Amino acid sequence: PPFMFWLFNIVWSVFGTSETVSRLVVPVFSLLNLFLVNLLARKVYPDSKQAQVLSPLILFSFLGWFLYSGMIMFDLILTVFYLLAILSLWKYSESNRPVWIWFTGTAIGFALLTKGPVIFVHFLPFVMLVRIWHPSPSNINKAFFKAVLWAVLISVAIILMWAIPAAISGGEEYARAIFWGQSVDRMQNSFAHARPFYWYVLLLPALLFPWLFLSGFWRSRPWVVTERGDTLYHSAKKCDLIAISVTHLF
Repeated sequence: PPFMFWLFNIVWSVFGTSETVSRLVVPVFSLLNLFLVNLLARKVYPDSKQAQVLSPLILFSFLGWFLYSGMIMFDLILTVFYLLAILSLWKYSESNRPVWIWFTGTAIGFALLTKGPVIFVHFLPFVMLVRIWHPSPSNINKAFFKAVLWAVLISVAIILMWAIPAAISGGEEYARAIFWGQSVDRMQNSFAHARPFYWYVLLLPALLFPWLFLSGFWRSRPWVVTERGDTLYHSAKKCDLIAISVTHLF
C-alpha cells in the first residue's frame, strides 16, 4: 500500500531527500497516537482525569511501543487511522450526525492505503463490542449497523480510487499483486510473518515490559472491573491479543 511512501515523497519535496527526515515520519505518528489515546481515554473513563492523563504515558512506556516508534514500519501509521475511525464512530453514536460516518469511512480508507485490509481485524471487534461502549445501548438498531456499512463502503471507494488507476498503469502482474497477492495470498500463505501461535505468546513479555514485571501493578489488581469503562477495557484487551496475532499474518 502506498500511503507511507507518499509521506516520504511529501517530506522529501519539502526538506530534500534525506534519511533523517524519512526516519522522523513514524515518530510523528507515534506522538499523534498518544494524543488520540488521550481522547479515547476521555470516552472510556469520562470521570477519571487520572486515567485520561496517564493512558498515553503508560502506552509510551511499553517497550514494544517504544521500539516500534523508531522503526520505519506501517503499524503506527495504521494505528492513527484506526483510532480516528473508532473515535469518529463513537462521536456518531453520541450525535447521529452522518458527517462522523464520513470521517469513519475516510479514516478506514486511509488505513487501507497504509496497510491493506488488516484494519478490519481491529475495527470489526470494536463494532461487535458496541453494547459495551455505546452511550445509549438501548438505542442500538439497524440504522447504526447500516451506518457502519456505509463507512466501510466509503473506505472501499477510497482505496479503489488509488488501486484501479494503479492496476491499469502497472499492468496485469501488478494488478494481481495489489488486488489478490497483498490480501488473500498473504492470509493463505503468510510469506512475511510465518510464525507458530506460541511465538507471539513468548513475545508478549517483551512487548509488555516493564509493566508485566512491576509488583505494584499486580497489587493494584488490574483484572478487577470497577466501572463501565473497565468492561470495555478488558474486552478490548482480549480482542487485541487475537488481533496482534492475526495482524502479523499481513
